[in-house]
Amino acid sequence: MGAPDGVCCDQSPAGLWAVVPLAGFGPHVPEMFAQVKSARAAFPPVTAITRQSFHTCQDASRSEEIEMPTGHAIHIGLNSVDPDQYDGWDGQLNAPENDLQEMEDLTTDAGFGKKDILKGEAATRENVRNAIASAAQSLESDDLLVISYSGHGTRVPDLNGDERRDGKDDAWCLYDGLLFDDELEYHWYLFEKDVRIILISDSCHSGTMSRDSVLPRSFGNFVDLKVPRIMPTSVARRTIRESREKYTEIQLAAASAIETVRAEKGIDRPQCAVRLLAACMESQLAFEVGANGVFTEAIMQAWDEGKFRGSYQSFYRLVTALTPRYQTPQHRVDWNRLPAFDQQNPFQI
Repeated sequence: MGAPDGVCCDQSPAGLWAVVPLAGFGPHVPEMFAQVKSARAAFPPVTAITRQSFHTCQDASRSEEIEMPTGHAIHIGLNSVDPDQYDGWDGQLNAPENDLQEMEDLTTDAGFGKKDILKGEAATRENVRNAIASAAQSLESDDLLVISYSGHGTRVPDLNGDERRDGKDDAWCLYDGLLFDDELEYHWYLFEKDVRIILISDSCHSGTMSRDSVLPRSFGNFVDLKVPRIMPTSVARRTIRESREKYTEIQLAAASAIETVRAEKGIDRPQCAVRLLAACMESQLAFEVGANGVFTEAIMQAWDEGKFRGSYQSFYRLVTALTPRYQTPQHRVDWNRLPAFDQQNPFQI
């Protein structure tokens, strides 16, 4: 069947132009199409737009590259530790590896392109430190790094003399040994100025603790067990006593590394912004109930699959409201304060 009047069967650009009833333009169609094709070649296709290739036109004669921030996540979660490294204690928990999955899903939904997953036996001192150091090498100003940790926390005697306030160091209980707050501080010095970091710690930061106690409580329509995420005091003492030389060397090396990087960079503090979201106060325990940590569950409820809109402070207030009274989440920004970071939607790249 032939085409009705005014409908073009020739789908080439010249054919399409030829049937348009614009008197006098038909003969010039091939030339006009060539000009359009040439102009289009100056713009990359959408699928090719990257951090390096995205441009905005400032005027007819020039374009300027826009640096698009990137998102990187490091998720750490372990249900137990190597008992050989903790004087026979395996620190068995039920929920940290579930928490890891929840936080991985959150950062996926938020558009984070790179994620390091350190789960169970992979959550070692070396792997965690290497992951953070690698992120420091790749991230640039305004990029966003999320580090989430779910597992046991502890406080141990300060072995290098830098904790004048209370003589204690906070530490995560990784699979093969403790990772101290001094070591994290060293890594913050490695990041470029104005890199944004969110540190989420669903673990205890308390010096007073129950000895592996479990207490029944009502949770929704169920009765569950709430389990504290803290290394018992006796285990912490034995662990430090058995490995005192090792941990003293680690803390002294961290302090020395901080002094070295300060001198090399000519700075007296890290230049990144580190936003801490912690499960509880130092004088409290952090608990897990059922499949997740209480704090992680509150974060996921507040986040509401990305529907939350508001600042980090308003997000923190909602998380606190969703957390039982026996633990009080903490929120603060250390080192470089970025006002724009404060006002962004949580986890906005």
